[in-house]
Amino acid sequence: MLDDVFHFEDRVKMSMHHPSKKDYFVALRNAVMIEDEDDMKKVVAALKKVGLSDEQIKQRKKFNYKWFSLRVKRYVPEPKILYERVRAVYAAFGDRKDSTKADSKPLFTKTAWRKAKNNLDNIKKGYVSDPPDLNQYFHKLNNKEVREERSESKRSTSLAFGVFVFRCRPKTNAYTHHTHPHNHSLIHARFIPS
Repeated sequence: MLDDVFHFEDRVKMSMHHPSKKDYFVALRNAVMIEDEDDMKKVVAALKKVGLSDEQIKQRKKFNYKWFSLRVKRYVPEPKILYERVRAVYAAFGDRKDSTKADSKPLFTKTAWRKAKNNLDNIKKGYVSDPPDLNQYFHKLNNKEVREERSESKRSTSLAFGVFVFRCRPKTNAYTHHTHPHNHSLIHARFIPS
């Protein structure tokens, strides 16, 4: 069974308040998931067609990445490429300190570095990369989704853009994919006091 991207990225824990945390996660996401260039060109062209500037598109991607991730297929590259990309992110951010504090600690603790090393080992073993020549995406578009899109913005329906909404098959098994969120909510409801 392959490692799924969410758990892979979430495995290295760090301080919630470190100012480099968000930049780290954006860099890691971009290192792990490579966007399909043709899909991105179609989305950008569609957004420009309805009047958005390059700067507005850049801001939308920065602050509403989920909107793009539904319309642009992404893939996890082969282990050799992925290893170098992720290693570079760990090297760039791991020892970064909080410049706002005199006694600041690095973003990665000793435990985080150990988890990062395990992640790199899993990459080498091929547990993270997408299987070659296997399409992970299929079109996901129905009337309910079009209505939801219209409620977000009158001009942002997938049909109006001529850009498909995609759904990605999970790398984990069906049990984990469908019951994990439910189990998570049960654990919080039973064991975490409100």
